[in-house]
Amino acid sequence: MFTNTNARRSKDNATAKSPRSFLCVFASLRLCVSLLVSIALIPASASAADGFVPIFDGKSLDGWVGQDMSFWSVEDGAITGTITAEHAPPMNQYLVYQNELVDDFELKLEFRLTGSTTGNTNGGFQFRSRLLPGGDVAGYQVDNNFGQPWKVRLYDEFGRHDLALEGERSRFDAEGAKHVVPLELAPGAQDFQLDQWHEYHLVADGPNLSLSINGKLVAVCTDNDPQQFEARGVLAMQLHTGPPMKAQFRNLRLKRLSRGQDPSPRERLWAEAALAWELGERPSAHQPPLAVHGQVVAGHSPDGPAADADATVAQLEDGYFDAGKQWSVPGDAVTVYLRARAADGNWSQALFAKRGGHDRLNFNLFGADLPGTDSADIGFEIRTDRGFCQASFPVTEIDADAWHDLVGRYDGRALEILCDGRVLARTEAEGNLVLNDEPLLIGAETDGDRVVRPFTGSMQHAAVWTRALSDDELRTVLGTDDRTAAQSLTPGDHDRRLTVDGRERSYLVHVPPGYDAGTPTPVVLIYHGAGMNARLMTLFCQMHKKSDEAGFIAVYPNGTGRTGLMLTFNAGGLSGPYAERQADDVRFTAALLDDLARAANVDARRVYATGMSNGGMMCYRLAAELSDRIAAVAPVAGTLALEDCQPKRPVPVLHFHGADDGIVPFDGPGDKTPAFLSFKSVDDSVRTWARLNGCPEEPDTRELPDVEDDQTRVTCQVFGPGTDGAEVVLYTIHGGGHTWPGVKSPLALIGKSTRDISANDLIWEFFQKHVLK
Repeated sequence: MFTNTNARRSKDNATAKSPRSFLCVFASLRLCVSLLVSIALIPASASAADGFVPIFDGKSLDGWVGQDMSFWSVEDGAITGTITAEHAPPMNQYLVYQNELVDDFELKLEFRLTGSTTGNTNGGFQFRSRLLPGGDVAGYQVDNNFGQPWKVRLYDEFGRHDLALEGERSRFDAEGAKHVVPLELAPGAQDFQLDQWHEYHLVADGPNLSLSINGKLVAVCTDNDPQQFEARGVLAMQLHTGPPMKAQFRNLRLKRLSRGQDPSPRERLWAEAALAWELGERPSAHQPPLAVHGQVVAGHSPDGPAADADATVAQLEDGYFDAGKQWSVPGDAVTVYLRARAADGNWSQALFAKRGGHDRLNFNLFGADLPGTDSADIGFEIRTDRGFCQASFPVTEIDADAWHDLVGRYDGRALEILCDGRVLARTEAEGNLVLNDEPLLIGAETDGDRVVRPFTGSMQHAAVWTRALSDDELRTVLGTDDRTAAQSLTPGDHDRRLTVDGRERSYLVHVPPGYDAGTPTPVVLIYHGAGMNARLMTLFCQMHKKSDEAGFIAVYPNGTGRTGLMLTFNAGGLSGPYAERQADDVRFTAALLDDLARAANVDARRVYATGMSNGGMMCYRLAAELSDRIAAVAPVAGTLALEDCQPKRPVPVLHFHGADDGIVPFDGPGDKTPAFLSFKSVDDSVRTWARLNGCPEEPDTRELPDVEDDQTRVTCQVFGPGTDGAEVVLYTIHGGGHTWPGVKSPLALIGKSTRDISANDLIWEFFQKHVLK
């Protein structure tokens, strides 16, 4: 299990911390991506015969993300980090590879550093590393600095610093001691200079790390220190603070050597945590260092679930842990987790806090006396730029003498306190968390300059994530996720995963507040557009609001792609190698419905599909190839992309399209449409489906009232009813663009969105009329 450590001093030059969190910036990047609603499809990289796979396409930064992307670009086929006199970063900049964690691997790349030999001209790349709050990356690094006596070294960023300089073979033993012997270098091995391209070959095989440059071995390290060794982590390019310079990387190729298993979902979530500790264990590089105060005894076995039987706990007798002052959770989301048991059932003590009173509060997971009673409550409180907020429950609702998994969660909309996976209190809240310089304490809290209310009892796990974990993710963290059991989903948002054709797939489920597990419930599948993902689609169409109002389960599937952001569905219409690389999203949808049926009470006769752009095209494909499970479809700004449609039954279709759509043009592919992509015009799409449904050839047409002064008008055409009452309905938005009717357009570039109609209202009204027979 590998968790993020706290930031210690930077290597040769300590740099000021940026107040911007990596994850906050990452969230803003995701929001920017939501504006790129296009049909751009990213072909997957093929594996070479030698096992090396390209991880950079030489054209774009798709699959890479950094704290501040203004320092990163692609120049002449190379990832380029640039510092100028006018634009210099306040801290080291990292560009993180998002597609996978690396463990045992070989990496080949070409690297060039351009700048001055008299300054701190510095750059390199991280591997098996960890993301830190504030945007830093900690862990193993290949470090290049042409302003030092050495030019290259294997380095431990925010850790032990030098691992092996050029010309060294080092070994760290089990006690952490370093042993160095000279490495016999081949002639010319140290002949690398500024402003020149050099070929790097890095091998990380278990504890053995080796670096070759231009085909010649230059540094070797064997890391046998169990407290510092990193077996898995992120890969990232680094641009160090310093004078004007460029760090450039090209021809990046990765070959995995790991013969073990991929990390489990629980390991992935723990690795993502901004802070995490196993409190009964000796702190290591995998855990931010903790100062221990008072009486803390480790090594006691817990009485908790079998999942924790081999772990150890920390017993606190008026003692506590101090993680330092530099930690504040930024942004508008957080999850705080603590596994604890109070001595003698006394929960009126501090638990996990970063606060100095209500006015100096970042977050606080606490126990406190319940006024007017002999009992106590357990709660979670935060302060945002909108004010103070708290959610709590009385201890009488739980077994006070038992171990409990306590979770405080804030998602920008509400604050919740959970115990053993159950939400026991919820309060509406909004805004960004207020930062402070108070110490982060486990088992105590501060009141001004005093440490108060130390905890007496036992603690085992503690962690902080700078986002709101879903219910399913929390079950995974707590070790209570049993995917073989038919668990009923509860109201709220749930991330679910499954494997289809050997590929991990995922989808987001929104269960409405009035959901009754004893009643079959309709389901609406909502497919995102190309260049989006499920969470961005929730913002784009806001169908979850209609779900809450109407009572259906809203499901947002994720497409596939090289990153978790720029995803697409295989809706048809692709030719050549692009068609061969696409996933079978019809099979994925069928598997998704099977998976959902094991977790929720689904009305199989009322399963519907809607989607935007590429997702709208996917709706047509489902109508053609999964008509035995999809009752009706409602594509928005997406047309039919299949040539041959043979549905098993008539499928009602409701289509919305802007007459001025410049991305999926109303009249079919235009001059800007990629040559490998084809799709029908709107007229051809609806008439093809009207024929398949046995509808009359000509529609009934009517103009809708122009109720809003938004420079759009709406025409409705109805073909049918046809066979078994199936109909085809087209809403044409004159003056409308590539948008979702009734929802404000996120960007003027994609055109106007009409307010004369609401697609969400009309879609649900249409779906209610059609049920599988």
